[in-house]
Amino acid sequence: MSNEARNFLRLRYWLEGRDGEHLRSLSPYEQSMADRLRFEAQYLIAGGPF
Repeated sequence: MSNEARNFLRLRYWLEGRDGEHLRSLSPYEQSMADRLRFEAQYLIAGGPF
């Protein structure tokens, strides 16, 4: 996995509130960012271009 993919996943986990075992609710803006990062991370992991 590339460094970019790892960084996207770290940010996604933070946005989804996965800090340790504690979950938190997301604002609509945070949810849309998490959804976009999930999409981008899938392509980076697969090695696909944007």
